[in-house]
Amino acid sequence: MLDFKNITSVLTIVEYGMSVARKGIGPWWALFLALAFVIAIVGYFTYRIIIERMTCTEPVEASCVEYAELNSNDGTTYAPVWEYQFNGQIIRSAEKIYSTSPKTKPGDIRILYVNPDNPEKFRQSVMGYIFFVSISAIIAIVLIWAMIVKAGNGR
Repeated sequence: MLDFKNITSVLTIVEYGMSVARKGIGPWWALFLALAFVIAIVGYFTYRIIIERMTCTEPVEASCVEYAELNSNDGTTYAPVWEYQFNGQIIRSAEKIYSTSPKTKPGDIRILYVNPDNPEKFRQSVMGYIFFVSISAIIAIVLIWAMIVKAGNGR
C-alpha cells in the first residue's frame, strides 16, 4: 500500500534527480524521471484496480442520496453519498473522489460492488481507471520514444 513513507522516498529520489539535472547532466534525467513517475502512477492504479476487483465482489443497487462536502481554500468539492442495502443493513457511504461539479445527482441509481467483509467499502466500474491507465501508458510510450530519438540524434 502506498503510504507517507513511500511517498517521501519517491519525492527524495525525484529531488535528487532534479538536483543532478540542474548540475548539467542534461535532459536525460528529466525524461527518465518523467517516465519513472508515469510508470509508478500506472503501477499504483493498476494495483488498486486489482485489489478492489478482488475484494469488492458483491453487486448491489445503490441510490445517490446526497453529497458529502469538503471545504478548502480553493473552494468546495463534493462526493456523492450512496445508500444501499447489504445483508439486511442499510449502508450510506461516500465516494473517495471529490469534484467541484459531480456528474451524479441525488436520485441516480447505479450498481456498486461491495466488499462483503467491509460493506462500507465499494467500487464502481473500472472504466475511469482504465481510461487513466491508458492515457498514462500513452504518455510513457511518447517519453520512451523521445528518449530513443534523443539517443539516436546524440550519436
